[in-house]
Amino acid sequence: MQVKRFFAADMRQAMKLVRDELGSDAAIIGNRRIAGGVELTAALDYKLSALAPRVPNAELEEELRKTQSRI
Repeated sequence: MQVKRFFAADMRQAMKLVRDELGSDAAIIGNRRIAGGVELTAALDYKLSALAPRVPNAELEEELRKTQSRI
């Protein structure tokens, strides 16, 4: 999970910063007023399947053929 704080003059600008950097899947986990604007804390949760290395289909098909021939 990636967590990051954003500082901006107002909430609209802070939300734009979040979307630009973390994307539309980011979740707002905190906000507060600070001198000169707002502080927004946002998080982005990674899906494990998206981080797993991809195996090409040709390799999978070959492995399937080998397994079927052993059965």
